Amino acid sequence: MFRLLLLLSLASASLTALGQDKDIRITPAWILGDTRVVRTTVNLRMHLSDSMDMKESSISSYHLSVRERRKDGSKLSISFAPEDLLPRMEVDMTGATPAAANAMIAANAPLKHMNNAVEGPMHGLVLDYNVGLKGDLIGPVQDDAAKEKLLDALATGAGTYYSTVSNGPKFSKPQIYHLCDSMRDDLAASLENEMSLLLDGYQYAYPAKGSKREPMQVKDVQAPMFPDIPELPAMVEYGFDEISADRAVCRVVFQYDQKALRAALVKEGQKVERLDLSEERVYTFDRRSGWLISASQAVTLVKDQVRVNMVTRSDLSPK
Repeated sequence: MFRLLLLLSLASASLTALGQDKDIRITPAWILGDTRVVRTTVNLRMHLSDSMDMKESSISSYHLSVRERRKDGSKLSISFAPEDLLPRMEVDMTGATPAAANAMIAANAPLKHMNNAVEGPMHGLVLDYNVGLKGDLIGPVQDDAAKEKLLDALATGAGTYYSTVSNGPKFSKPQIYHLCDSMRDDLAASLENEMSLLLDGYQYAYPAKGSKREPMQVKDVQAPMFPDIPELPAMVEYGFDEISADRAVCRVVFQYDQKALRAALVKEGQKVERLDLSEERVYTFDRRSGWLISASQAVTLVKDQVRVNMVTRSDLSPK
C-alpha cells in the first residue's frame, strides 16, 4: 500500500511539473458592466538632424467598459466622462532652430483653434468594438446614426466658437463640417490603434519558463511618422518577466524584417543607407480577472539621420 501511494505521489508530482512547463495564455474573464479608467501618456522625440530636435507629449484618458458578454466574445465600449482628457500633442521645439520653431507654431495654430472648438462635443464620442473570447480585436461596431449626431454637435459647437473668436481662421459651414469629420475619424482611428495595442498582449501562448522566438506577420505596425503600414513580417520574442497566481508581467519584442521594411518605407529611386524599426511591449495582467493593469510600448525608428523614439504607457484602474 505504501509503495502504491508513493508511486501515485511521484506520478502526481510529475504531472504537476509537466503542467508548469506548458505554455500559458492570459484570457479575459470580463464581467458585464466592468469599467476601467484608461490613462495614457505618449512621449515622442524626433532627432531630425544635428540642428533639429523636437519633442511631443500627450496625456489622455477615457472609460473602457464591457457593454455585452456573448458566447463568442464581448463588446467593449470606449466613452469619455466630463473629467476625461482628450488627446492633444504638446510640442517642445526648444531643440530646434528659431525658424523651424516658428514654422511649427504657425502650422499648429489652426489645429489648436479647432481643438478648442470641438472640445466639449467630442466628449460625446462613443466607440464600440467586438472582441473574441481570447481577447482578440475583431473590429469596430459601425453606428452611422450616432456618428452623424456627433458630427452635427461638433459642427454646431465649432461654428459657435469661431463666431466669437476675432483672431481665429474663418471657415464656411461645409469646411467646418469636413474638418469635424476628419477630427472625429482621426480620434477614432487613434483609439482603435490603442485598443489593438492593449489587446495584443492576450494573443501569445507564453512559455512558463524562458521565452519563445518565432517569425510572425505583424498587423497594425506602430511606426511613428508612417501610420499607414498595414503589416510587416518580424521576428517576435515573447515571455514572462514574472508570473504568480495573481499577476503576470509579459514582454514582447519585435525586430522587423529589413527587406520588407525597406520596401514599405523607401520610395523607388530614394537612397537610404540606415533603416531600422524595433519595438518592445510590456503587459501587466491581473490573472484573477484577466484585466490589464498596464501596457507600455517603446518604438525606435531610424532612417538615415532621422531617429524617432516613441514611448506609450496606458494604466487601467477600476472605476
